Amino acid sequence: MNLNNLNFSFLKRFTYGKRVRPARDWLVLIIIALIALAGFGVAGAWVYLEGARGRSGEVIPLLAPELSGDALERTEALFERRALEESRYRSEYQFVDPSLPGS
Repeated sequence: MNLNNLNFSFLKRFTYGKRVRPARDWLVLIIIALIALAGFGVAGAWVYLEGARGRSGEVIPLLAPELSGDALERTEALFERRALEESRYRSEYQFVDPSLPGS
């Protein structure tokens, strides 16, 4: 593929030419920023109004969880095991702190 024969004449209109015009560049930059800011404002207002109307996308009905006696017993057993392990950390396990002298 010979890249020397490619025609990039459309890029010539974006060149400065012989005169640098920073005022034009700043004006273009500010206009693009204002258009983007207005777009974000319109999108934010639309999202807010949709939420205020109660149409916030997909509505998922909430279902009350069913608690069985078995699940409640397993949960209580889990908390008992955690409490036992916590008491073992406080009394049974011994940790050595290497930063203390004589450890």
